[in-house]
Amino acid sequence: MLSGSLLEPESGEINSFLKEIAEPFSPGEFPSLEDRSSWTEFSLPEITSVMPVADSSYVKYLSPTFITSDYEAEFETASDAGSPDLVKRKANIGLLAHSILEPLGMKSVQGLPLTLKSIIDGGRPVSVDRVSFSDDDLIEVKKVLSGLVQHQIIKEVEDSERVLSEFHFQHGFGKYVLIGIVDKLYLKDGKWRIVDFKYANWSPGFIDKYRFQMRFYLYILRDLLSPVEATLLFLKDGKAEKIVLEDQVSFEAELLQMISRAGGDTNEP
Repeated sequence: MLSGSLLEPESGEINSFLKEIAEPFSPGEFPSLEDRSSWTEFSLPEITSVMPVADSSYVKYLSPTFITSDYEAEFETASDAGSPDLVKRKANIGLLAHSILEPLGMKSVQGLPLTLKSIIDGGRPVSVDRVSFSDDDLIEVKKVLSGLVQHQIIKEVEDSERVLSEFHFQHGFGKYVLIGIVDKLYLKDGKWRIVDFKYANWSPGFIDKYRFQMRFYLYILRDLLSPVEATLLFLKDGKAEKIVLEDQVSFEAELLQMISRAGGDTNEP
């Protein structure tokens, strides 16, 4: 492409038509790789994104699963260039379900939304090999997801105006940085909505933590996309629960209380 437009193919010189607006540039010589005198030693900064978060002299990265001490959740932290991020736990078969659902609602090359049925009927997902799941795992997960093909929430995502999958975000909260991953953000009737998939049956044991997680997402995204609601969809029994953020001030007080309970600073952020 460059040879046919910017550069003359034979000489390598700038095209005569572009000489008045383009100018060659050379960065000069770089030091030899063997010349260690020009090297600068460096080390990555220490990351303290896990609990407890008692030291208020540094910014702390907090996710809802850390705040609620939910070590059985689907997330863990990974560090890259000094900033922690969330990744899904590979040991959890729910990761396979999430990876299959990731393209749900996205537009195909023909401009049509990818439906759950078309995804299930499609070929072997690369995620099976990428995250070391077996064919039996794939059969099990597809059997569960097949029961949701006509689910109201699934149809809403398929029929939405726009879909964002595995949406990573962060938001400042005083000395803290709140981070998270939303399974699905979808635009329906001009309003953004959240869907979070749980590869489980509805259970009273974790429901309060999941509700807090959804309010956490709604709170963080309020300035960016202003989602109107978040839905927990339990994939194994198809039960769905909608959560809204009714009072921002009350949630901030609850968030501070949860951070304190998890070992964080008790002062206002």
